[in-house]
Amino acid sequence: ILAIVGLALGAARARAIDNDPDVVPVAEENAERNGMKDRLACDTTPASAIDGTYPVVVANIEADVLSRLAANISRTVAPGGLLVLSGILVPQRDRVKDAYRGFSLLAAPEKGEWVALVLRKK
Repeated sequence: ILAIVGLALGAARARAIDNDPDVVPVAEENAERNGMKDRLACDTTPASAIDGTYPVVVANIEADVLSRLAANISRTVAPGGLLVLSGILVPQRDRVKDAYRGFSLLAAPEKGEWVALVLRKK
């Protein structure tokens, strides 16, 4: 869903990665329904095996996983790129932010008990 939203907001192309292989065909079907299938690549590549960097990376995973994968996720963000992290409870904000060294915090919008971190790679 996050990749499709990115495409709807103007991204030329997107790559969606999930650890659940059942999600891939669903994402592809949603992209096709929205006329975006040619612009979306979906797979189950582990974060540790992702090659290359991207100008925008979005991850919606629980805080413990975001913290554990910080090194792998961080290296996928291009220099000066944006990283948006969500799935974080407000009390977990600082712990997750601290795991992403080399990023500056641009915003931390809250909605109820949830917070997202919008970071820029230095």
